Amino acid sequence: MTPDEENLLRDIGVLLLGNLAGFTAMTLVYGVFVLLFSISTYKMINRGIKARTTVAMFVMSLLSFLIATVYWSAYLASFATLVRGILVDTDIGPLDNDDMSFDGINRKNLRFTRMQIWTAQLLPMFSNAVLIS
Repeated sequence: MTPDEENLLRDIGVLLLGNLAGFTAMTLVYGVFVLLFSISTYKMINRGIKARTTVAMFVMSLLSFLIATVYWSAYLASFATLVRGILVDTDIGPLDNDDMSFDGINRKNLRFTRMQIWTAQLLPMFSNAVLIS
């Protein structure tokens, strides 16, 4: 194996390991969020959703949960696309080729990245609205 191939393999490993670590941490936090959302929803429904403030809090809590779910799903799809693109679909070819790049993988991941950015902007707003109401 040439030094260029070793560097490429090392870079791919670092990229995949970093994304896997981030996804694992995000999944743990999302699991806690699912548990807290389930408990709070159960408590609100048992007490009754008659007051306008309770309805507003329930709706904001539901929207916050849905946005967090979209964010987690977009991260999962982005990670799966990255792994598939690097390990399955990529034909790197000879390393002395100047056209070698991962632009195709980046283009496939762009829509998921946009979704992550969009939900990352909205989630704090709705979460703060739950706290305020």
